[in-house]
Order: sequence, then structure tokens, then C-alpha cells
Amino acid sequence: MEFLSSLGIRSHVGTDSEVIARILDYLVRVKGLDLIQAAKIISNPYERTLDLLADEGRKIRDLILAFRGAQLDGPFTVIAGYSDGKDTYLLGFVDRSKFRPMVVGEDDRGIYMASEECQIKLIAPKAKVWTPEPGGFILASVNKGLIEAGRRNREIFYGFTNPEPFTPKVKDKLIDAEGLDYHTLNNIIREQLEKGLRDIHIVNVRGQRYIGVSLMKKEFLGSNIHIYGTPGNCLANFNMGLNFYVYGNAEDDVGDAMHAGKIVIFGDARDVIAQAFQGGDIFVRGSVGNRAGIQMREYKDKRPYFIVGGRADDYFCEYMAGGVALLLGLGNKGEQITGNFVATGMVGGRIYIRAKVREDIIGLPPKKIDVLNYLRTFYLDGSLDEVTYNKILSREWLSYHFLKDNLPPKIFERVKRFYVGKYVKPLNVEYRELNSHDLKLIENKLKEYFDTFKLNNLEEILSSKFTVITTEEELKEEGEAIVEE
Repeated sequence: MEFLSSLGIRSHVGTDSEVIARILDYLVRVKGLDLIQAAKIISNPYERTLDLLADEGRKIRDLILAFRGAQLDGPFTVIAGYSDGKDTYLLGFVDRSKFRPMVVGEDDRGIYMASEECQIKLIAPKAKVWTPEPGGFILASVNKGLIEAGRRNREIFYGFTNPEPFTPKVKDKLIDAEGLDYHTLNNIIREQLEKGLRDIHIVNVRGQRYIGVSLMKKEFLGSNIHIYGTPGNCLANFNMGLNFYVYGNAEDDVGDAMHAGKIVIFGDARDVIAQAFQGGDIFVRGSVGNRAGIQMREYKDKRPYFIVGGRADDYFCEYMAGGVALLLGLGNKGEQITGNFVATGMVGGRIYIRAKVREDIIGLPPKKIDVLNYLRTFYLDGSLDEVTYNKILSREWLSYHFLKDNLPPKIFERVKRFYVGKYVKPLNVEYRELNSHDLKLIENKLKEYFDTFKLNNLEEILSSKFTVITTEEELKEEGEAIVEE
């Protein structure tokens, strides 16, 4: 509103949608920017995102500076329509932290945008679906079709390359979820379980939330719930031992605070899957969204395993305190298979990523320029030699362990404050082949994963190099275990 007021626009109610519409109109109609330029300004991308875009990033930064105040700064998902008199456009964009969901679909009839996949599948059951990158935008028009997809590679999504619905494995004793609310659906499932059935098959699931949440009686544990369609948010939260099989994609917050059992998703999963996950297995054939595996933990002999076949967006395994997470990048064509801020705030557990992950997207490292400016003072007073200083200057990014290995101990003790704090522990990051300790930890689970999805390249995966992320305490325990072997 302050930006609009600075332009002399004061006659407005002040709702979010009104402010966004007026900013978009000002940038496009009044200032003559195209919709792509306007979307880049409004979505307010991270500085690190712009740095990676080189010349294009500098152009976007210049636009942002020219129209300071036009950027949206809160959680948002926006879908807007615009007409220039020659064409009609559909524009969608999400905030850079992706605190609000958006799903995009495409079929022969058109382009669809919604906050939940089930809304798209209801009117376009065979649509190819994907999600935009954090801070991304989608643009389509009546005349041109899809102009900007919101993501560099939509093919990473299993639900994009395999849009056909799954066919139920059985033909009788099916629960038809068409038109049922989640409470009624859970009651019907409970009635079936109380009759002694231990394999429940549900068809026409379209966004019902909380499926399985109220089914945790001791006598039900070990039962199998087969879901055909798109289950809504909070599937199998607080799971204590049921097995859920989703033949399709799943929406947000799957397996929150799960203690035991299994969740198998034959498609993709959206944001915040495996939050506070502390026991059992979660297998995803495709890709996952933002903050997957956040706050994973383990207790005594309860160690959760979270295996993803595709890629993950930002904040993968944020605040991880225990358990094992694997990101396999199956079908990857050489691109990064993670977003930014991998393992930010991690204090325990192990992460295996089958790709070489850039160190600058692991955790929340300080800006290189800040570290260099600080080190320059040591160079100027002669306590840091020229060879070491130039070696550091030539690095594309500066990690905690690189500086520890190359700086004099006294200087490193002063520099490490940029990387370590009361609640921030240094991470150990290695790109290497799996060792005996790794294989003991993950080989059997990977075999189970590959058997579940009928994949046949397990040996290739086990012989691949992984980026292995651990805390220093975890690394010490690994060394002791290898010595004992």
C-alpha cells in the first residue's frame, strides 16, 4: 500500500487482491513492462537466485531497484487474469519461501492453476501436473498457450510424465469416496477394519483430508489402506503402524508426526511431507516439494527412513535431528536435484543425495563477500599470507570445512563465527561412494524401495557417488563404527 500511496493512488480498500491488481496494472499498463518482467518484480526472488542467473539476474535486480516497493513480502499465491486487448493472459506466482501451495495442470483443452491438485483433476482427470519453483511464476495466454512453466524442467515430476490414473488391483469390496467428506470416509474405513478386513481399497479420492488420522486402534495396526486418486492434506498424520499406498500424487503434509508403519506414494508428493517424522518408512516414487523431511528425528531404536526417487525443492530436511533421508534423482539429466537451503539447521541424522550438491545451497552459509571483507583485514595486517588469501579469493564459494583446512587456527577461530552459533552446528559434506557403514544403514531399505516400485537398477544406484551430509557428531560415530568392523 505504501508503494501505491507513493504514486498518489489512495482510493482503495487495501485488500491483498486489490493491492496486487493495482501494482500489476501500474507496471504493465502505465510503465509498459511485459507480464514476465512484472512477475519477476512482484515475486521478489532471493538474491542468491539472481546471482545464479548471471546477466539475466542483473537485469531483474535492476528492475527491482527501479520499482522498489512493488515486491510482495509476505506468504502468497496469486492467480491473475490480464488482457491487453489483443490476447488474454493467465498469470500465477508464488512467494520465494513457498508458504502457500500452487499446482499447475495442462491437457489438450487448456492450462489450469489451483491451490490443490484435486481441484484440477476434478475437471481434467488426465492433466499433466506440476508445481512452480519457489518464487516462480507461470504465464499462459489464449493465443500462445503456455509461455512460462514456472519451472525449468517439468519432467522431473512423475505426475507430469505419467498422467494416466492408476487402475485398482481389485474389483470388489471397493470404497467409493466420490462426494464423501473425510469424516464419513474415515468412519467407513473404520467399519471395514472392525469387520476384520485388513486390505482396504478406496477409489475416487479427490482431496479428502485427514485420511487415516483416526484409525490408530491397536488391532488395526499392520492393515493396508490402498488409495486411488489424490488424497488431500494431512494423510496418515500421527500414523502408529498402518500401511498406506497412494496410487497417484499426494498433497501437502503427508505423514506428519508419524511413529510407525509405512507410506508409499506411486506419484509425487507436495510440500512438508514427513514433517516431524520419527518412525517407519515413507517411500515416494516421484519428487517432493518444499520443506520435505523438516524436523525428522529418531529415538532409541526408532529410526525413520524417507526415500524420494526424484528431486526436492527448497529446505530439504530442514532442522533434521535424526533418521535417514535419501534423494535418488532417478532419471536426472545432470541438473541439481535439490533446491536451496538443504539441511538448514540440521543437528542430527544422515542425508544421502545422489548428485554433487553445490556447497553454497547446503545450510544457510554467509555471503562470500562478508567473509572475504573480514579476511582482508588479516591479509592487510600480515597475519594471513598472500598465497592462502588468493586461494580463498579464487573459490566460487567458501565452506566451513574449506576454511578450517586452509586458514591458520587462530584466524579460523575468529572467522567461524560466520558459520557456527548457539543453534547452528557445522555440517560435514562429502561427495563420495558409499562405504560399509552407509551400506549397512541403507542397502536393505533401498532394496525394499526398488522392490516396491519394481525398479531394476539398484546396483547402479549403490555404486553411484552421493553427497553425504552429516553433523560432526554423526561423523564421529560413523568412524567409530567402521573401526569396530
